[in-house]
Amino acid sequence: MRTIFNGLVTLEIWNWYAVHTLHCLGTTKPYFSSMSAYKNYVQDFPSRCRDILKMATKQVHVKQREVTLTLMVASAALVVPYERLNNHAFIRDNKEFPDAAKKLESLLKKPFLEFIKLPIEDESSNSSWSYGNLPDLNGGPDTWGHKCEKCPIEQTEQTKTIIKVIRNALAHGNIYTTGDPIKSIIFIQRNFEKDNFYRTIDYSFVLVTPDSFLKFLECWFDFIDGLPIDRNEIFEILKDAA
Repeated sequence: MRTIFNGLVTLEIWNWYAVHTLHCLGTTKPYFSSMSAYKNYVQDFPSRCRDILKMATKQVHVKQREVTLTLMVASAALVVPYERLNNHAFIRDNKEFPDAAKKLESLLKKPFLEFIKLPIEDESSNSSWSYGNLPDLNGGPDTWGHKCEKCPIEQTEQTKTIIKVIRNALAHGNIYTTGDPIKSIIFIQRNFEKDNFYRTIDYSFVLVTPDSFLKFLECWFDFIDGLPIDRNEIFEILKDAA
């Protein structure tokens, strides 16, 4: 269901972009009558999301909707390939693309600051990223948001830890922002007892500035583009599905 939702989000971005572009050109005649099929949802799908992010950036800047566009794209381009390459997913592309799944597994074990290409020896360089836990969410981000800013990501923190919080927040809509204009984005993950899903222990958070989150998304796209996906594997999968 979440995969369908994220796909619909991406279609909505396309829809908005097409309508806006046609309006600016003073025409209602569409540029395209159909969209080509996805080669796969691990690499091709997020690649198209990246294209949309690039194409729509100038338009959303005029309307001051950069953060909205980034979150919309991330909801699809991060969640879908991440889920499909994990062995707990319903649709397990990790079986179809084992080398890509292994590369993701390896990435998730690396330090997060290394992944986003920040020099981990410079403690001040990660000031735009924070990670930690909150006992509750009472009062909203204006009440506890300042606490999040005081918890910079440690040099040894694994990529898996940070991406998991972002993924869960995007999938469940647990997203907050601070400031107007937006100063930071806060991703929230509820932590619960192992044997009792309804009993909350605390909340994990990842706080990041909009510009740094966009840079993270670009790092994610670069990683996805470099995944070892054999074209012959894709053709075999499509042939079997036909």
